[in-house]
Amino acid sequence: MRLLATYVNEGDHVKQIPTFENPQPLLEQKGKIEGMVIKELSGIYQFGKRGSGWTKKKFLQEKTVKFISYIEKEIGINLFTDDNKEIHLSGNRVKLAVEQIEQKGYVMAEIEFYAETDKGFRDASIKSDFIKRIGNLKEAEI
Repeated sequence: MRLLATYVNEGDHVKQIPTFENPQPLLEQKGKIEGMVIKELSGIYQFGKRGSGWTKKKFLQEKTVKFISYIEKEIGINLFTDDNKEIHLSGNRVKLAVEQIEQKGYVMAEIEFYAETDKGFRDASIKSDFIKRIGNLKEAEI
């Protein structure tokens, strides 16, 4: 813990906690915390590198959502539901999403998110794109 403490500063988003033999007390925090980093007791900390007995566990929700419109952004597009909830999409799946909205009037997407707000779906990670699958999915209620 001392080595980790030299590289990780506790703050609003990071909290160092005691070691647990059983993860149950941490798993009971689902819904209260974004996720956790789990370290094997024998794992070696390597600054700036993943692996070596370190695992990230996020408590994300999944949902299939119908998007009916989009706007182009500098990188990718923002998709919108019929109640104006927004999500960002970039990469090679943008073309598929645009084609389906233009042809069918909507595109279905399976997404991961931390929290749903009246403006959209809040992602807990650094990545801006948290759409798992897009297109050719069964319609689901929002």
